[in-house]
Amino acid sequence: MAKTKLHAFVLALVSIVLSVFIVIGWHAPSYPIEFNPPDRGAPGRLIGAGTRFSGDSGTTRGSTNLRQVEIEMDSTILECPFTALVPQVGGKNYGLTLDEYPTFFIHIPKIPGAIVEFTLSGENGEALYHTRYLTAERDATFGISLPRHANVPPLEVDRIYSWQVSLEFKSSSIYVVRGEIERFEATPEFAKTLEEASLGEKVVLYAEASLWYDAVKALADLRRADPGNLQLRADWIELMNAVGLADIAYKPLL
Repeated sequence: MAKTKLHAFVLALVSIVLSVFIVIGWHAPSYPIEFNPPDRGAPGRLIGAGTRFSGDSGTTRGSTNLRQVEIEMDSTILECPFTALVPQVGGKNYGLTLDEYPTFFIHIPKIPGAIVEFTLSGENGEALYHTRYLTAERDATFGISLPRHANVPPLEVDRIYSWQVSLEFKSSSIYVVRGEIERFEATPEFAKTLEEASLGEKVVLYAEASLWYDAVKALADLRRADPGNLQLRADWIELMNAVGLADIAYKPLL
């Protein structure tokens, strides 16, 4: 009889605990994210946080084009600007990646019937990939991934690629944002650290090593897998704030 009462008590206690988790939410552990802006130059191989790069060159990196453009529709400036999610280093739009086929993130205000065109170009200005599609009619941030199986060459190490996204609506209003990306090669030590890390830990490692595109992609994947996670949302806001993109940090991620 005593065992039966004890068993019933344990079941009731477990039920209460689970109910509390459902009410307050169960959040992933918080990882402090500190994004280190990249050094400009030709760094060679990525060696992790702290002393981030090896090698030297006088090559100038970064685009001078705007990463945010205000959009006027029906004589009204929309709340959030059309935005390329990329750091500004010395007034230039420039970010790093380890990925041969990275993802580029942009924020688009809600504009019915708008058309988006994305173009990736090589160092000599040659177009390497181009795509065009209608936007979702939402004020939101989303990624454009470079496809692996569409005869698109992978990004080469130590080469600067430029990308741009144009937004067109009403057949006459065209807005353009641009950025640049450079792929690095990780040292064996840093590659091993990444291999053993969880996706949440990778976000921190990428951010500390100035790998903007990879940090954003990893954190976006975590948020999409757990859209109700308030801690991941706070981490996203923190990462956007670190590069001066507070105005789009609270907007939905598609």
